[in-house]
Amino acid sequence: MAAKNHFDVLAWTCTSLDAAQLVADLTGEYGVYDWSGLEDQAPVYNQHIVQPKRLRQYTSLRKAGKLAYKSEVWEKLALPRLRERPDMRVVDFGAGHGDYAKKLRPEGYSIDDYEPYRTTPGKYAVDIRGVVSMVRTIEKRLAAHGLYDMVVLDSVINATTSLDYQHWVLTAVNALCAGDGTVCIGTRNLLAEQAFERSQHSTSRESTRLSFLDHENVDMRFMQGKWMRIRFHTPESLAELLGAYFGEVTVAGRSNATLRAVCKNPLPLSDLDYEKALDEEFNMPYPNDFRHGRHKQLVENLVKLVKERNIARA
Repeated sequence: MAAKNHFDVLAWTCTSLDAAQLVADLTGEYGVYDWSGLEDQAPVYNQHIVQPKRLRQYTSLRKAGKLAYKSEVWEKLALPRLRERPDMRVVDFGAGHGDYAKKLRPEGYSIDDYEPYRTTPGKYAVDIRGVVSMVRTIEKRLAAHGLYDMVVLDSVINATTSLDYQHWVLTAVNALCAGDGTVCIGTRNLLAEQAFERSQHSTSRESTRLSFLDHENVDMRFMQGKWMRIRFHTPESLAELLGAYFGEVTVAGRSNATLRAVCKNPLPLSDLDYEKALDEEFNMPYPNDFRHGRHKQLVENLVKLVKERNIARA
């Protein structure tokens, strides 16, 4: 890793006699960690590195033809609802590589996807033109048909780099959802991660991966030469969080790596909250402080639709 990324590493060794004490020292409980010194090293656009690549073919002959790394949110929450109501209009918000939307659209389903940090195929650079195209598609869809029947938010909350971004993401999802619509959410489960950690041998590489959580249950990891944040929730903290945005929240998957939630009845939030969140989420920052600025009509239309929804449900 060090050679690949061209940086030096200072390492210490210890004798076998001292190894047990070293493990005890490294895995002890020392309270919470403070990541504030690395904030500038983990900008929000670094998060695209951890976008999962869904629905890829297995490389082994034994599983040839089968698809790997499916999404629990799509498979257990979204797809059953979509099969039951094929005419649903769906948006996958924070869709990563957009694998499910790309698979399902040719089957006749109305699915839009939005990912502000989608990269150009085969390259590391973000595809700004593609991002703007996704913004335009959602803008046209809202103008023609109104708010979405279902919103999918898969592996997005765990990638939010601050509480502000967590709030903006959930506000945007609240805004996109029709009054009688459904939001399907998946995020990283702290309880499952801790159970996995306890199950490992004390000297395995996984054993200390949760030793550095801060007071917000955020861990920082170094991947592909970049720092990024991973945010964890318990079933209780996720239910409490989502209850501020939706009147009905059901959380499942307590023992799974992914917590799943189904949310209905989007609650009315303030106009200022909507305007700020949508302005941020559809015009995200890129390196060198660049923002594309092609989101204004979408935000204007969406705020209008949300106000109409909230008035109708008052």
